[in-house]
Amino acid sequence: MNPAIDRSRYALVLALDTLLLAGQLHWMPAVYALWLGLLLLLATWLARQRVRAAPALIRIPLLFATLGLLVYSTGSPIGREGGSALLGGLIFLKLFETATLRDARVTAAAALFFCMIGFLFGQGMLLTLYFCLVALACFVVLHVASNDRDDASVQWFDRLRRGLRLSARVATAAIPLTLIVFVLFPRLSSPLWGAPWDATQGKTGISDRMRPGQLSALWNDDSPAFRVTFEGAVPPPASRYWRGPVLWSFDGQEWSRSDLFRGSRVGALSYPPDSVVDYEVLMEPSERNWWFPLDFALQTPEGTRIGGDGQVTSFRPIIGPRKANFRSAWRYQLDVNPALGQRWAALRLPETGNARARALAAGWRSTHNGNADAIIDAALQMFHRDFAYTLEPPPLGVETVDDFLFNTKAGYCEYFASSFAFLMRAAGVPTRIVTGYQGGSYNASGDYWIVRNSDAHAWTEVWLTGRGWVRVDPTAAVAPERINRGSLSAALPEAASWYSEGWGAEWRNRFDLIARYWRQAVIEFDAVRQRNLLQQVGLEDMSWQALGGGLLVFGGIGLLLGVWLSLRGLTPQTRDPLLLAYRRFGARLARAGVARAEAEGPITFGERAAQQLPSAAPAILELTRRFAEQRYGVSANDQDLSHRLRLARELRAFRSRR
Repeated sequence: MNPAIDRSRYALVLALDTLLLAGQLHWMPAVYALWLGLLLLLATWLARQRVRAAPALIRIPLLFATLGLLVYSTGSPIGREGGSALLGGLIFLKLFETATLRDARVTAAAALFFCMIGFLFGQGMLLTLYFCLVALACFVVLHVASNDRDDASVQWFDRLRRGLRLSARVATAAIPLTLIVFVLFPRLSSPLWGAPWDATQGKTGISDRMRPGQLSALWNDDSPAFRVTFEGAVPPPASRYWRGPVLWSFDGQEWSRSDLFRGSRVGALSYPPDSVVDYEVLMEPSERNWWFPLDFALQTPEGTRIGGDGQVTSFRPIIGPRKANFRSAWRYQLDVNPALGQRWAALRLPETGNARARALAAGWRSTHNGNADAIIDAALQMFHRDFAYTLEPPPLGVETVDDFLFNTKAGYCEYFASSFAFLMRAAGVPTRIVTGYQGGSYNASGDYWIVRNSDAHAWTEVWLTGRGWVRVDPTAAVAPERINRGSLSAALPEAASWYSEGWGAEWRNRFDLIARYWRQAVIEFDAVRQRNLLQQVGLEDMSWQALGGGLLVFGGIGLLLGVWLSLRGLTPQTRDPLLLAYRRFGARLARAGVARAEAEGPITFGERAAQQLPSAAPAILELTRRFAEQRYGVSANDQDLSHRLRLARELRAFRSRR
């Protein structure tokens, strides 16, 4: 028999699907998520019309519409995103044929699996806690949909409360086994199937290409890019430049890296000892190959290399949180005698385009007789005098440099870096653009620095005779507070979020500290840390075969414990002291030779026991009568508690011999 689902239970299934959809929004395509939300609303409306099993005339078009939107938004139902979205769509379509309790249980079981799929796209602390709550809700629905003995007189709140209590006990009982599996399950050196820790589709980040307007997307992303812990003195804010991709080529619209220097080595480098700092970087997943060390890295971690232009790249993409130690110099002299081809590459411009900028640069070159320092000063003075810093600059035309320099005259770092580099090259000064981050905020709770995506920045380096590559940040000529204070909000207070200052910033730092501990203790618990942990408890040189054997042993013990607890749960448990005392009373009578039958009532049992134990008959009959009166009598609820407790004591004190 498969009972039909009632209104309250169906409402629980709808609520579960709502929670499920909310937890998947961080990776699901917006169009597809909106469609699933519409399915949820349609199912709710049909339920209000008492139509829970929609006819095929409705279900089949909904199925084809779901598949069509799936292909449109993900490209294919095959793959991590497409397959996950397909399962989610099927769970929501199941709402239109959920007519029995069995259907509700199937939906809850599928929702449990869908929770695990969510971890393929993110494993943050909040997301994990949220999915734990969704899993708890699945257990509640499973319990409520499994208990078909409740009739209509049972209030839905009572059903929910019982389901919550039981689900909490099940979840609590699973914690020890979960910890054992977490510690002993053999870890892989890289994520399974190369799956990233976080969804990166649509995620902003530094690119190896740049055109004015591109970094504005990053400033809307306040998530951490990486965290830095310094050993010793911290460089001043104006010197905290985190070096990323170096851009050499310009096609008239866009700057990009050059293949000429990807395999080059660092040239002549000198630096004062007091500018050297050691620090640890904890990178967030980016699915890119590059790190962002402080200015020029002197020492890089294993598995990385540093190019001749100072960019540090990893041998494999950073698809999970990664930690590394660096040593850098934030004051240095590089390539006084540049490598072959560097000057040529740093002077290249398209043959045509931006004629007014070329003419301006040529005028400076002529006026200052080719003096690079004077040409640089002329450009910076022009920016300082005539230009404005804004995050919402007017759009540029085809001649981007000319349009910016002579028409709009308002922009942010990309605009200034791009136009400055063009002017310098046109004036004969070798120049390249460096992208990365600048500044960062201090987390006093954790004693480390957070560099967020909103700290993305672009600046230039010019090559000067006798001095090598020298950093020139044209943005500092327009908005020096942006550089000196290392904060975008300092340059544009209107761009600051309410949580970036005062108590909001304090609580955000505390939360970030907790998130950092979560990453270190849970997400970064890889094969190396697992081996180190086991060595600390005396389990050295544990192979994955030994770990698997240990997991089987401990898992088997946990499974047996769970079976024992489940079987124990089949016996009705009670905390009523009177009932517990009566059971002890019955156990003593059983030891005296009078065992109670399973379906035997207390009065019948008492009379039979009194006949077989005549010496204790008065006490047996009296205790049995009072127990039945307290337990089943009409006025039982009117008796005071002291009388029940006194009877319980007398039942516990009963002794009898045959």
